[in-house]
Amino acid sequence: MDTATTENLASKRKVIYAKVKWELSVAENIRCRKPSAAEVLERRSKLTELANHFDAIQTAIEEETAHLEDVASVFNHRLLFDEVYFQVKDIYTQYLEEKQENSSVRSSNSEGTSDLRDAIKALLETQQAVLARQPALEIQSVKHEPHINVKLPQLNIPVFNGKRKNWRSFKDLFEGTIHNRTDLKESVKMQYLFSYIDGEAKRMVNSFPISDANYHEAWETLIAHYDKNKYTVFALIREFLEQPSASNTNGLKKLVNVSDDVIRQLKALGNEYETRDPWLIHLLLDKVDKDTRSLWAQKIIDIDNPSFMDFLDFLQKRCDALETCSAFVKKRRLTS
Repeated sequence: MDTATTENLASKRKVIYAKVKWELSVAENIRCRKPSAAEVLERRSKLTELANHFDAIQTAIEEETAHLEDVASVFNHRLLFDEVYFQVKDIYTQYLEEKQENSSVRSSNSEGTSDLRDAIKALLETQQAVLARQPALEIQSVKHEPHINVKLPQLNIPVFNGKRKNWRSFKDLFEGTIHNRTDLKESVKMQYLFSYIDGEAKRMVNSFPISDANYHEAWETLIAHYDKNKYTVFALIREFLEQPSASNTNGLKKLVNVSDDVIRQLKALGNEYETRDPWLIHLLLDKVDKDTRSLWAQKIIDIDNPSFMDFLDFLQKRCDALETCSAFVKKRRLTS
C-alpha cells in the first residue's frame, strides 16, 4: 500500500472517529431529549454500520503496518474507537430496554399486543425498502444569490455554533464529507456550509453571497478564526476548571464525562498540549490584572503553544516595566 493510500485511509478513519464521538454527545443527552424508540433503534443501527466501516479501514491499515514498533500505535486507534462505540451502544440499549419495560407495563391488560421492538423493526425495514426504491435526490443548480432555497440531501454533520471545543470535530466531518469532494460545485459546498453553521460562526460569513467564487473565501475566514490550537486549548481548560461541584450521582457522572472529554480532546491536538504548561498559564492568567492579560495576548499572537517559562519571563519583564514606570512617577513628584 503506497503512502497516498495510507493517508487517505487514515483521513477516513479520522472522520469516522469524529462521527462516533459526536454520537456519544447525542447519547449522553438522551435523558433530557427523550427520543422515540424508533429513532434510537435507527441510531444504534447506524452506529453498527459505522463500526463495520471503521473496522474495515482499521484492518487495512494494521495489515500494512510494516514495523513492529508501529503496531501498538496503530492499534491504539481501534482501542479508542471501541471505547466510545461501546459507551454509545450501552446507552442506547439501556434506553430501549427501559422503553420496552414501560411499554409492557402500560399494555399488560391489553390482548394481542405485539412486541414493541419487532413492530419498530418491521416499520423501519418497510421505510428503508420504500426509500431504496426512490431515485436519488438531485441537487438543483444554485444561483449567485445570498439566500437560495435549494433542497440538499441531509448529511449527519452536527451544526457548528462557534464553540471552539467543537471546531476540530466539525472541521474533520465537513472536510471529509463536503469540502474534499470533487463532484460538487463550490456554490453547492457553500450552501452546505451555511446549513451546518450557526451563531457566531454564521455571522462571520453571512455577508458572503452564495457563489462558486465566494466559497473558499468563506471557508478560509472560518479556518483563520477557529483553526488555532491555543484558543481551543484555552477553551477546553476553562471548561474543565469551571465545572460545578458534584453532589449526586448525575453530577458525578457529568463531572467524569466532561473531564474525560476535555483530556481526550487535548490529547487529539497533540502531545505538546498534554503538558502542564497550558494549565499553569491559565491558572496564573486568572490571577493577574486585565492589562497584563491583554499584553500577554498580544505577545503570543504568532505563538501557537507558549511554554510556562515564556509566561514567567513575560511576567518578570512586566514587573520590571511597572517598577520603572513607578520610579519615574515618583521622580516627577519630587521635582514638581
